[in-house]
This record gives sequence, structure tokens and C-alpha cells, in this order.
Amino acid sequence: MSVGNQTIISFNQTGDVLVTVHLEVSFHEPLLWSQGYMNYSLINENETVFSHELSEGNEYFEISITNVSHLTIEIHASGLDNATDQQPGDWFYAQTYYEMKN
Repeated sequence: MSVGNQTIISFNQTGDVLVTVHLEVSFHEPLLWSQGYMNYSLINENETVFSHELSEGNEYFEISITNVSHLTIEIHASGLDNATDQQPGDWFYAQTYYEMKN
């Protein structure tokens, strides 16, 4: 199963943006297929300025981006959950905080 999301953030002006990202994921690794993953990307003017893939754990990032008028966040997660085992299902959490600096 896969899930995706795209969010576009528009600003009233062009400037420098400080982005703080918190990613937390849990994809169990089945015996018969590959472990799932979550990919998080920040795109400015059709250029990927940050991309990170994570299969387990949590991580924090601070990204400084210059000359921004709008910013696109893309999240894609894919995993295969085995309903016959006793493990909890795969899950992910992505939080983004952004602030334009004057």
C-alpha cells in the first residue's frame, strides 16, 4: 500500500525561509518482502532543495532556503503490512514548521 500528499505553501512576498522538519516512522521488516519507507521532499521553483528517506526511527532537520515565494512539500510512503502477524501496522508522522525571515 502507498500513500502520498503534496502541500503548496504560498507567501505574500519573496524571502528566506527557515524550515524545521520532524519525521517519525515505523515500518516493520517482513520476512518475504522489503521494508517500507517514507520519503519527504521540499521543492522550491521546481528544484528539490531537501529530500530524505526513512524506514525506522525519528529525525529532525533544519533547512534554510533563500529566495522563496512558494514551497512545495511532497510526502510519499509505501509499505506492506501483514495482517496475519501480531505486529502493529506501518505508520509515519511528518511535521513541518516554517518561518520567513525578513
